[in-house]
Amino acid sequence: MKKEERTYFDNKKAIKVFRAIDDAWIRREEDGVLNGLVLPQKEWPPPNHGLSDLELSLFLLCASLSMRGSIISEVPMQLFWQLYEKRSDLFDPNKVVSKNSALEIENELKILIIENIREKNGKKKDIVEWEDNQTDFDFMPQEDKKIKESNPDNNDNLEKRIKGYKLGEISRSWFHNMNVLYELWSGDVRNVFEGVSDFEEAFSRIDHKRNKKGFTGMRRKIFALLTIWLQEFKIIPIFPTPIPVDFHALRILGSTEVIRRIFWEKFFGIKKTSSSTNRERGDKSL
Repeated sequence: MKKEERTYFDNKKAIKVFRAIDDAWIRREEDGVLNGLVLPQKEWPPPNHGLSDLELSLFLLCASLSMRGSIISEVPMQLFWQLYEKRSDLFDPNKVVSKNSALEIENELKILIIENIREKNGKKKDIVEWEDNQTDFDFMPQEDKKIKESNPDNNDNLEKRIKGYKLGEISRSWFHNMNVLYELWSGDVRNVFEGVSDFEEAFSRIDHKRNKKGFTGMRRKIFALLTIWLQEFKIIPIFPTPIPVDFHALRILGSTEVIRRIFWEKFFGIKKTSSSTNRERGDKSL
């Protein structure tokens, strides 16, 4: 019989690690490694945005669709706020349902991206200078950024670059989710969380793999991010929510030995040490 594999979680060490992280976060306005850190959702919309809770929650729902891959979060958040200032109707389910497709959303995002790059590069004519710089390509996967165009002045090359942003995919999910909100949730994303005290219960309501009329463009990680944003702005009640950073969370848990032994050996080739063996009695096996 094959030996059962187990993952070990050190509760005592976890409390120390999480308290240290929490302390650094609380002190970020005074000192420490997080000093001066401002999260993207605290910059856009700006503090004086004047949005109602409903308007803010709809903006955050749409913005969360772009939080994927290797993008720098500040870039799409700023882009989406620019779009909101220009076309707030695209964030209103009651108005989006009257449109025929997601094409209008996609085109408006394309226009803003091109305008932003022209402004950055100081261009006065229809030429865009593409650089191999992550901040330029907000939705573009890292591997695509390594490809340089031989003639950046060519409109065909510009169109190829725009396609790398996955705006079509984001816009289709945006359009679909606005229609779902209108049809099932009275156009209010807060209603998804009504009466909910558990993350999985809320997620089950919009999971498109279980509901044909669920949200697209997001699974647990992105929905967890949206949930945390809504909780942070006190739009919905606080309840435990998964950390929306998957592999990076595992790195921290592994390097601090909160999670140890079998799990780490299997996935990262880290050998068990004598010290970890001696501490095994204080662990909780899962």
